Amino acid sequence: MKSKLLKCVFFICISFAISCGGGGGSDKIEPVQPAKAILISPAKDEPCNQGSVLDNSTLSTVTFNWKASEDTDSYTLILKNLEDNTTTQNNSTSNSLELNIKRGINYSWFVISKSSESTLTNDSETWNFYNAAEGTVNHIPYPATLVNPTMNATSASKNVTLQWTTSDLDSDISGYDVYIGTAENNLTKQNTVNTNQLSLSLEADTFYYWRVYTKDAVGNISISSVFEFKTGV
Repeated sequence: MKSKLLKCVFFICISFAISCGGGGGSDKIEPVQPAKAILISPAKDEPCNQGSVLDNSTLSTVTFNWKASEDTDSYTLILKNLEDNTTTQNNSTSNSLELNIKRGINYSWFVISKSSESTLTNDSETWNFYNAAEGTVNHIPYPATLVNPTMNATSASKNVTLQWTTSDLDSDISGYDVYIGTAENNLTKQNTVNTNQLSLSLEADTFYYWRVYTKDAVGNISISSVFEFKTGV
């Protein structure tokens, strides 16, 4: 009788432990991703004239502003000099940041939203702007943005239409030199066009690299990044 009673108590205890310890996975808290910051200024594709010129006249203080994003404790502003492709990372706990930057230079910038409660981040849009210099009468075109084929894409056939977008504060773009090749460091000029696309018949099942040189009426040139793609059969 005593043995049966002990077995019954043991079974009840085991059942209670299982019911209390099970289902813990349902209480897992998913990390929160910060929202994207909304950029305000410097305005997209516009001359930046609000900067305060410093004593040496080659630099000016520019204020970067964006809307505060939800679930965000801090921000990192990524600023890229589009003339020499140098990039700086600038941290802020508010939605505004002052930086001393070179005058007469095209820049791009975006903001990364971060949270102390999560490893997840979120990137804003990327905007271009020109930090104006006194006496500048012509601006270098912004580097072309390659659209098609996208990076690491595979085309449907060996016949490919290269496409890109661009902008210029002076609206005096005179043409585009398109370079392409099977080695990233050995691109050759394929053609000069006045439109934002070029159709080519290439070797089938082959990796290609391409970039675009944008020229304006006074001889300024900007160079895009290099994209890789593979042709179809």
